[in-house]
Amino acid sequence: MSAPPMTTHHKDIVHNLGYKPIVLAYSWFEAYGLNGWRMLPAMFMIATEEPGVYDVTTVYFEHIDDNTVRFYGTEGREIKVQLYLEPRKDAWYE
Repeated sequence: MSAPPMTTHHKDIVHNLGYKPIVLAYSWFEAYGLNGWRMLPAMFMIATEEPGVYDVTTVYFEHIDDNTVRFYGTEGREIKVQLYLEPRKDAWYE
């Protein structure tokens, strides 16, 4: 699958857990007052030189299957990801 509109790249994280863990992800923004880490999904608009025209960019993720999380965004975007595992599914309670 190619990157959807408003994104140019994607990156997969393959975890092989066999289920969809909770994902908490942040991306670094440094433009037009958005300086800092923002939780994903995130979208921002930047005004272009033409009045009333904006450039919209999104950064988000989705579960492709039970073992893969795909992140969409622009090239060079820094993203930090935390996967929260389900202890009962990983046999921590045996």
